[in-house]
Amino acid sequence: MKNYYYLNGNQQIGPFPAEEFSKQPVGPDTLVWADGLPDWKRRTDVPEINALFLGQQPTTPPAYPLQQGGYPTQGYQQPYPQQGYGSMPMGHIPPKTWLVESILVTLFCCLPFGIVGIINASKVESRFRMGDMQGARHASDEAGRWTKIGFFVAIGGWIIYMALIFLGIVAGIGSNQY
Repeated sequence: MKNYYYLNGNQQIGPFPAEEFSKQPVGPDTLVWADGLPDWKRRTDVPEINALFLGQQPTTPPAYPLQQGGYPTQGYQQPYPQQGYGSMPMGHIPPKTWLVESILVTLFCCLPFGIVGIINASKVESRFRMGDMQGARHASDEAGRWTKIGFFVAIGGWIIYMALIFLGIVAGIGSNQY
């Protein structure tokens, strides 16, 4: 059985089976996600989900009178508890952040490239939690690219450094023979 979710602001609501999902206050521009979809999409961009709502007007959540302090007198609860990693549904795996590798490159290899890697690595999880899978993947790719560039530049620098030391030793030995 397929599960369906929607976003209310930045809050993920769901999972719902198809019958219950069609009763939710999901408008045509509401971002929705279902098992098997790569990203959050507008309801009207997913024919399978849009078909659930054809012929039905989205309803709005019931308004409960607020108590003093802004809390509802009756609890409006989501029909199902949140599941999955953070606020994302299960089945979505966040892209690799490259944060640890970026920090190690910054500390031991190449500071400028490592910092760029850290900046991009920090964007991966925040974009993932906002439901921007494409942005999270792009930030992950950028973090990985700058981390690898920093690592290989540092390896090249160490090789050149060791070669110069070796040449210096050989030149020193050669100059002492005469």
